[in-house]
Amino acid sequence: MDSAIVDRLSKTQVTGDVAAYAAGRELGRRWAEAEADYRDLQRLARKRDLLLNDNGDLPLIDALSGILSTIPAPFREEWAEAGDDELVAGFVAGAADVFDEFIAATA
Repeated sequence: MDSAIVDRLSKTQVTGDVAAYAAGRELGRRWAEAEADYRDLQRLARKRDLLLNDNGDLPLIDALSGILSTIPAPFREEWAEAGDDELVAGFVAGAADVFDEFIAATA
């Protein structure tokens, strides 16, 4: 394959991953601030911490099993349709950030 094609596709892959993560992070923050309860956020924060320490062998959907029902249906459906782990990783990070901010504010 032509190296110019490889370079171009590689750049779009990185750009797409960054955009999906940022969009997911914003969705996660909005959900956490408006709808989530303490336990939802605590579970997501724990999952985030497990994901950060994981070597990547565990698919994100499996890592989030047990808490998916707390995530809004439109987001779950969008993720299922897109199959985009970066979007979900961003969602978890954004929601967990709100939890971390709450813990810091109440310490």
